[in-house]
Amino acid sequence: MKKLLLFFIVSATFIACKDNQHRKNTGVIQQNLKGKVQTLTEITINLDSSGNAKSDSTFKISEFTTDGYITTVTSKDSSGKIIQIQTLVLNADGTMKEMNKSKEGKQISRFTAEVDKSGNYTSGKNYDSTNNQDSYLADLKTNEYGIVYSGKEYFMNGKIKNTWDAKYEGPNFIGFTATDSLGKTSQGAVKLNEKGDAIKENYSYYEKDSLIAKNYTYKYDSYDDKGNWTLRSTYDEKEKKESIVKRVFAYYKN
Repeated sequence: MKKLLLFFIVSATFIACKDNQHRKNTGVIQQNLKGKVQTLTEITINLDSSGNAKSDSTFKISEFTTDGYITTVTSKDSSGKIIQIQTLVLNADGTMKEMNKSKEGKQISRFTAEVDKSGNYTSGKNYDSTNNQDSYLADLKTNEYGIVYSGKEYFMNGKIKNTWDAKYEGPNFIGFTATDSLGKTSQGAVKLNEKGDAIKENYSYYEKDSLIAKNYTYKYDSYDDKGNWTLRSTYDEKEKKESIVKRVFAYYKN
């Protein structure tokens, strides 16, 4: 399921800019952020059954241009060691041309995208750590916020690897349905608060032949003066706190 969720995160990094003046499709808007964000550091602290912090905390640092586009996302473990670096290459109009994931200078994966004259994504290619293409994307649909919300991924032999259809309320993610190569379906739904932040999430997915269902509640403990949340707690279906996410923002000076 983690791989599937990461796939939807990746799909949200498709950036299209059909109107450069209003910049409706920037990473800042897609992530429901306010203000001229320069960097965003997210610290995730997982909790054990006693409510104590586990040793697998992670850091994620996202870097933005002055126009609000994401260029680099660096993930680190609790010791500060880099897990991976994700770098985005943009076209002149702000659409994504390529995304690279690497560690210690070595490629983990690479993705390239094709965009039409209207700023809509038409296809994509995935490459493995040896830079061999291992899948491709087609039948892509792009919404007004430059997010690819629907499409199909194929193996190189032309067989379906997965399909997905996500739903958004404005630029904010509220649910999805996805089907894998075996025909097994995963789905999820998200409830937002008045600020556009997720407050409830439920999803189901398969692990081998077993259907797993998860339900989470998010509570926001603090916001900064720009209106961005800075501390969030995650609770499972038994109302047990599972994790805490802290966010630290640096803003461009006007």
